[in-house]
Amino acid sequence: MSKELKFGELTQKINGWSMKVHSKMKNGYNEVVNSRCLAIEFDKAGIKYQKELGFNPSQNPTNPRL
Repeated sequence: MSKELKFGELTQKINGWSMKVHSKMKNGYNEVVNSRCLAIEFDKAGIKYQKELGFNPSQNPTNPRL
């Protein structure tokens, strides 16, 4: 994928792939299965990604509890 792809375009593509997975898988599958299916779509499209990254809410600058 080209580096020129804008965030808005990328967001639209990700939403499209998510809807594709949802429409094929329907309800009843857990998050792990849906995540793996979405990863397959990313692989087909040549999208680089990382799975299950940790997130510490205390490092979020918009967290009102800080």
